[in-house]
Amino acid sequence: MSLIESSLPFIACPNDGSSLKISEKTLICSNCNSSFEILDDNIIELLPSKSFDIEIKNKTAKVYEEYYSDLKNIGHSRDPNKRLWHAPTGFVNSHRTEVLHHLNGEIISEIGAGIGLYSIPMAKHAKLVFHCDLDKEAIFTAQKEAKNQNLSNILFIISNYFSLPFKSDSIHTISCLDVLLRGYEHDKKVLEQISSKVQSSGMVLIDFHSKERSKINKNLDLDGCYSQNQISSFLHEFGLVTEQIIGVGFAPTYENLPSSIYKIIDKICQFLFPPARWIVKAQKNKKLH
Repeated sequence: MSLIESSLPFIACPNDGSSLKISEKTLICSNCNSSFEILDDNIIELLPSKSFDIEIKNKTAKVYEEYYSDLKNIGHSRDPNKRLWHAPTGFVNSHRTEVLHHLNGEIISEIGAGIGLYSIPMAKHAKLVFHCDLDKEAIFTAQKEAKNQNLSNILFIISNYFSLPFKSDSIHTISCLDVLLRGYEHDKKVLEQISSKVQSSGMVLIDFHSKERSKINKNLDLDGCYSQNQISSFLHEFGLVTEQIIGVGFAPTYENLPSSIYKIIDKICQFLFPPARWIVKAQKNKKLH
């Protein structure tokens, strides 16, 4: 059975949530007959016909509106600083270690997976990983790296955060990292989708930019930052019960420090500064949904 065939019990038409069937080089919706292209043995495109409309035209919304428009129309951002974006190595390694420590489940969906900094390590501990992103350039870069590491259990899905192409209540574990930072309307839509696709009692592992960090970093866009209290309340709206909130990234990340040095500085900074991110482990509670 091919990777795409084995994924059919989980993936769905992004337009109406119905099952998909394979027809040569396309996937066909069993209900609305929408067709979606199979680009490679492990890459499919599942974009909805309707895009998310922005109602609040603030500064934060404008930034992500332009960014998503670029991804949809040309496959990557026009801003060279956002193409194949890498966070500082020390921070990424520390953040990833914490994420992998809490992650479990044979079927994992990574939303906003980018170049695979998290999804590729996840694939070494899971049966199947869905790597979801709208950035085609990042998708192909991650596919190349997965091939270099001989990983054959990652399905790369070109998809929209606001119409996740999975069946309702089908995924055991969903992670979403460095995505919920573009304002309440954006983040609400993403969380609605995540909550609808994760199984009852399934795990959600997400992170938020810390509002507490604004005390020392005056450049933070507060529309995309959340305090611990705001996070728990926000998740509760979508039937997600917060189990743990872990602070990460205490050390400044202006410099791309080696992991060993960053780790030492980060430990010291835990006593001096609030964290840059809150990693949140939550569980879907059907009674609250």
